[in-house]
Amino acid sequence: MIYTKPITRWVFIMTKEEMIAKFKTWYPQFADKPTNIIDMAYDFASNRVKSNIWTNLYDEGFMALMAHIIFMRTGGANGNPIETIPLTATSKSVGKLSIGYSDQGATNYANAGEYALSIYGRHYFDLRALVSPTGMIV
Repeated sequence: MIYTKPITRWVFIMTKEEMIAKFKTWYPQFADKPTNIIDMAYDFASNRVKSNIWTNLYDEGFMALMAHIIFMRTGGANGNPIETIPLTATSKSVGKLSIGYSDQGATNYANAGEYALSIYGRHYFDLRALVSPTGMIV
């Protein structure tokens, strides 16, 4: 266990093993993914989510980013559709049957880039906006 003191408060930082164990508890759909993929996602997230900036949202943001990375690299558990972005039928036709679908929340994520492609990325993007209203985190 490591403790670090950011500008205004103490933040508890877990070891890599503790964070991965917590991640597998919060996101059991990824618990069976290969260890090397989970380790890669951990390393990627650790370079982008800093405890002194994220403070009390650190664990949640870190694990949401890990989940997004793993989902984008490997897909959901056993093809489980729970991770997919829900679409709404926006247009219908009867002759020669035509149905159009749209992601109604897409306008909220116009600047989210790859993060808009999974519910985990969208969650990370929303948390990032709470941490930094401009979305810029350095």
